[in-house]
Amino acid sequence: MTALRKFLTTLSLFGLLAASPALSATSTSSLSSMDLDEINLVGVTVFHLTDLEKVIEVAAGERLERAKLVQTVKNIQDLYHGAGYESVKVATRLTQRVAKAGGSPDNILEIAVSEGYPTRIADISVDYDLPNWADRLESASSKIGLKPGDVDNREKLLNGIRAMQDALTSW
Repeated sequence: MTALRKFLTTLSLFGLLAASPALSATSTSSLSSMDLDEINLVGVTVFHLTDLEKVIEVAAGERLERAKLVQTVKNIQDLYHGAGYESVKVATRLTQRVAKAGGSPDNILEIAVSEGYPTRIADISVDYDLPNWADRLESASSKIGLKPGDVDNREKLLNGIRAMQDALTSW
């Protein structure tokens, strides 16, 4: 693979070749014939590596497919959004490590995550129509499990709403 094709492949992963159809044909052919040797995940502090491995659809030893790469980025963003990190950014970069002693170069996919700051809950309020339900709702709303200042965790919020509904139906 020539140096130009390596460069074009890297650009195509970033989506920078869309304005140049003549170049994208060259990069697409080189991308479709590329096997991954290594995947590096950088910038992750919120999740354990095992949590992220579950949503990554590309694997070392497999042929790199654009659709799987795009889905992997979307899956990582969705995972972070669900945990309250709405400003997460995910970038990918494909590089080659020069082989020693004339061997073939290693294709390395780097997935860089910029987590940003989490979205925090400012206030939780439960509105009710019946005045005699004030005590019930107050104790039921405590079952949500989130309070102002907590990170907006959608899964925890949905579980809390279900717990609150269960508490209200049991009266």
